[in-house]
Amino acid sequence: MRHRHIDTDNYVSSDKPAISVIIRAYNAEGTIKDAIESILKQSYDGFIEIVICYDKGSNDRTYEIIKEYAERVNRNFSNRKIVIVEHEHTTPFLALLEGFKKARGGLITVLDADNVFPRNYVEHVINYVIKTKTDKAFYYTNLVVTDEHLRPKTIINRGEVPFDKLLVRNLTDMNTMIISSSCLKELIEFLEPLSKIRYFEFLYEDYLLSLLALKMCNAEHIPRVYVIYREHGKNITGITYKDPTRLLFSIERSIKTLIAFYYLAGRFLSIRQKIILFASLTYRILLMLYTIIQIFLKQI
Repeated sequence: MRHRHIDTDNYVSSDKPAISVIIRAYNAEGTIKDAIESILKQSYDGFIEIVICYDKGSNDRTYEIIKEYAERVNRNFSNRKIVIVEHEHTTPFLALLEGFKKARGGLITVLDADNVFPRNYVEHVINYVIKTKTDKAFYYTNLVVTDEHLRPKTIINRGEVPFDKLLVRNLTDMNTMIISSSCLKELIEFLEPLSKIRYFEFLYEDYLLSLLALKMCNAEHIPRVYVIYREHGKNITGITYKDPTRLLFSIERSIKTLIAFYYLAGRFLSIRQKIILFASLTYRILLMLYTIIQIFLKQI
């Protein structure tokens, strides 16, 4: 296992893995403090690098907030560091690629700006990683879905995710993924060509990552470990959709995701898996047509 440490100016260690947490920040002034604080207050005493991908298309106080945190944390903490990556206004997928390229930890995870980690989340993850000693690894955990005030609504226990079932529906979430640097290096090499194809700029990056990772890396589910997912009216994506126009948007993204996956890794699929993928795409296309008809009929 090679989940070792990044070299930093103010922290050197060889006994505990360093972890990078990527936060994508776009108009996130209302929630990003909670996200950052939940990382800074982790019980894990190893090194945590926070890579904040700031979208310069933001028109609120997000930048002022993260800059203030970066100055304070980088000055006063020996085992925490904030790196701000500024980029032009773009999609969540392309912003994530920016963060992946900057992250230097032996393990890399993602926390959306409106979600939080429980205080012992990183410690539990690291303990599991050390115990399993898996190289080129892709780990995933579970979700506690809350309302906008962080009051629990439901618990989603993922369990083991078979690849064939993943071809049918997305069973993972970006916030629950922990990726070793060796696995991520291969994923980035696969994903890089998509950044140059405009059609694929807006897809489900967590779905695509998990599909690729289950084919390319050693995937393991970490039981009894949870990320707090805050569900509110401004989520770009959500657990469920009642508005047909939002549902239509979601279906379109999932179709693009499956096409992108086949474009990148179709040659690695068996005949059976290709049939499942084709059936999954066909179902989504029919569902899109049905949703369009619903929207049209409502206007008559």
